[in-house]
Amino acid sequence: MKKIFLAAVITVMCTCCFVFGGTGFAKSARDLDGETRPFEVFTCLDEMDAYRKSHEGDFFNLTQAQYASYTDAFFQQNALVMFLTQGMSGSIRCIAEDARLENSRLYVRVKELSPPMHTMDLHYNTLAVAVPQEVAHSVKSVCVEAYRVEI
Repeated sequence: MKKIFLAAVITVMCTCCFVFGGTGFAKSARDLDGETRPFEVFTCLDEMDAYRKSHEGDFFNLTQAQYASYTDAFFQQNALVMFLTQGMSGSIRCIAEDARLENSRLYVRVKELSPPMHTMDLHYNTLAVAVPQEVAHSVKSVCVEAYRVEI
């Protein structure tokens, strides 16, 4: 019975390697450096509210407390870039640490907090970073540079 189980696991791993490019296990499964993500840029509170009302249930929904933290005063000098990260587990929490703009691409460094044991469900996280108003319209894509920290 153990040999059958082991053979099944090896078969699945080999299939994953074949389907996902042959080197799927050569890198960390969460090495997302340079992978472009869906995003939205909001330059004022009215834009963000209109988006929220028209996209109920969308991936880009934040909690009420998170929305409340963005005010007209915030948008006087800042714009908000919201984007998705895709996690291999709902147990992993993501934190956007810093961002830099290069050639119209916003690179965001994301820390993934991973417990030693976690679920195997696909999970999306909505993250937001503030950028100066004057560069908001320059953002043409968002790339996640993720690293994992075991907690």
